[in-house]
Amino acid sequence: MTKAIDQEAILAAARDIMVRPVGGDTLNLISLRVVDGYLEVVFRWNERPEQFGYRVELPDTTDHPSWTKWAPQTVEEWVEYAVRFSLIEDMQTGLLPYGRRRFDGSVLWLEGAPS
Repeated sequence: MTKAIDQEAILAAARDIMVRPVGGDTLNLISLRVVDGYLEVVFRWNERPEQFGYRVELPDTTDHPSWTKWAPQTVEEWVEYAVRFSLIEDMQTGLLPYGRRRFDGSVLWLEGAPS
């Protein structure tokens, strides 16, 4: 049965989950916000002075592809995998040097390969 997913609940969960320590690296969260169906994460990585941005498509129902890809049981579990683990894995495996990027004047937005 399809259930609606509250994007504000995702944002609240992300505020708690995205500040957890990262083993071997440092992710300093600067901001989180919902914009046009995406969760935008702005952060600093390790000792780099730049602000980086990372966008994750938000599910609106449990049938949405960004939800079903992870098959979570809770919003918190979705944030843990779809946002936190994905961002960390992308950063640790070359998103910064090899991913597409766009600078908006203050944030360097990083984009990996479409999933």
